[in-house]
Amino acid sequence: MLTLNETNIEKTILRYENGIASLHAAFSDLTKEEFDSTPIPNTWTPRFLLAHLVDFEAIITSRLKLIIATKNPLILGCDESNFAERLNYANRSIQLGLDLYKLIRIEMLTVMKPLVESDWNRNCVHNEIGRMNLWEYFLVACAHSEHHLHYMDSKRKAWGKIELGIQLPQEYPPTWIMKNEN
Repeated sequence: MLTLNETNIEKTILRYENGIASLHAAFSDLTKEEFDSTPIPNTWTPRFLLAHLVDFEAIITSRLKLIIATKNPLILGCDESNFAERLNYANRSIQLGLDLYKLIRIEMLTVMKPLVESDWNRNCVHNEIGRMNLWEYFLVACAHSEHHLHYMDSKRKAWGKIELGIQLPQEYPPTWIMKNEN
C-alpha cells in the first residue's frame, strides 16, 4: 500500500481526478448496440457497468464524507448484484451516467484537496474489511473504478477499439474489490 505522505496524497488525488477522463474515454465512443451487448460471455454490458460505477461512486463518496465528518463511522458493504437487479440498470441513461460520475468526482475533489494529514488518518470500520483510515479508503475509491475500467478495456479490445491501457490496481487490492471481472 502507498505510504501516507504529501507526495503520495498529491499523486493519488491526481489519479482520482484522472479517473474522470478514463471513464469518459472508456465509454464515449461506444455505439448503442455496444452499450447493450458484451463481447465477453457472463460479464455486464457497458450500460450495466456504467450504471454500477455511477451508483457506487455516489456510495463511495458518501462514505468518504462520513469518514471526514464523523467520528469512526460504520461503513456497510453492499451487494452489487442486488443493485444491478433492482435499480433498472438496463434502462439507465448513458449520458446522464457519464455526467453524474464526472460531477460527483469534481465535487469530491473540492473536499479532498484541502485535507491535512490528520484528516487522512481519520478512521472508520467497514463491516466486511474492518478498521480503515480515510487514506486507505481513498485508495479503494481509486481502485474501484480502475478495476472495472480494466475489464472494460477487455471488451474494447474484443470489439477492435483502442485499448486505454488501464491496469489493475496493484498497491491496494482488497479481496472484495477483486471478486468479479465486470
